[in-house]
Amino acid sequence: MTRLTKIFLGISIVFSLIFIVGFFLPNNFKAEQSLLINKAHGQIYPYLNELREWEKWSFISKKDDPTLHITYSQPSSGEGANQRWKGDHLEDGILKIKESYPLEGIRYEMRIQNGEIKINGNIRFVPQTETATRVDWICEGKLGDNPLFRYFGLLFDDMLEADMAKSLNKLKRVAEKESLP
Repeated sequence: MTRLTKIFLGISIVFSLIFIVGFFLPNNFKAEQSLLINKAHGQIYPYLNELREWEKWSFISKKDDPTLHITYSQPSSGEGANQRWKGDHLEDGILKIKESYPLEGIRYEMRIQNGEIKINGNIRFVPQTETATRVDWICEGKLGDNPLFRYFGLLFDDMLEADMAKSLNKLKRVAEKESLP
């Protein structure tokens, strides 16, 4: 065998191993964050139920990606409402409210990476006092069948939790500063 053939064979083996190992990595993810907000749960709910309010506090915002273009369904609040976005940093995605309960919180579905990654989100309220609410945010889902996405999944939990923590802190600042009807 020539030296070039050995190099090519060695590179092929390494890439094959990387690809095969990808099939054995976890295909699912779960990220959780909680934060105490000094507002009653009924005063936090409008920021979650109305998708146009998400830009004030969530990581899906023009503040985080100035190239972001967001469109909203009509109506833009409540069960069935959705928002679509496309940008250079966040790429493209869609978020749809699946369930919405003023006293409990919301459940939503988000699809990113051209729909290949599906995230089921649950933001729920846990009243602590009459004027304070713990907001629990849980995101979980599957990374798809692509073994390369599974490598991405090794970092995805931490990245998602960091975005969720940042978003909850923004929600706390916004909700404690202003009031929506």
